[in-house]
Amino acid sequence: MRYLLDTNILVFHAQNGDGLEKNVAHILDDYENQIYISSEVIKEVMHLIRYEKIEVKQWKEPNDVWKSIEEWGFIVDYVKKEHIRSMGNLVMAKEHKDPADHIIIAHAIINKMPIISSDTEFRHYKSQGLNLVFNNVDEKNKIAKKQKNTRHKR
Repeated sequence: MRYLLDTNILVFHAQNGDGLEKNVAHILDDYENQIYISSEVIKEVMHLIRYEKIEVKQWKEPNDVWKSIEEWGFIVDYVKKEHIRSMGNLVMAKEHKDPADHIIIAHAIINKMPIISSDTEFRHYKSQGLNLVFNNVDEKNKIAKKQKNTRHKR
């Protein structure tokens, strides 16, 4: 199956899977799946690296992200005119003002690919054709904290 990754999922994957639910990690590790990255996601990650907003051991410079994508066998899908037109037709969620997210959402809708994301705002676009695989980071963090607290009580 084909999947498109949101920026947060690419970063979690690069951080050795920290932040990924088991089902999402399984999707990424299944060699039968084709994992796509929008060029908009790469642009966003490069910006985050340049301005030191994220820490990923293997990404010292913005262009290092390309090497990882190639090593993982992910496929870069470039933003095209039809993605931009689709973005123009999206009914935006009231508080969701991130244009990078909007183009990534349009990219997933036009390409008819499920998108994997931890962004709760993406759920607002399901009625417009977005197929969302939600990575519930909060739930994963709650479980990890509960396990940690259980170990400390023994």
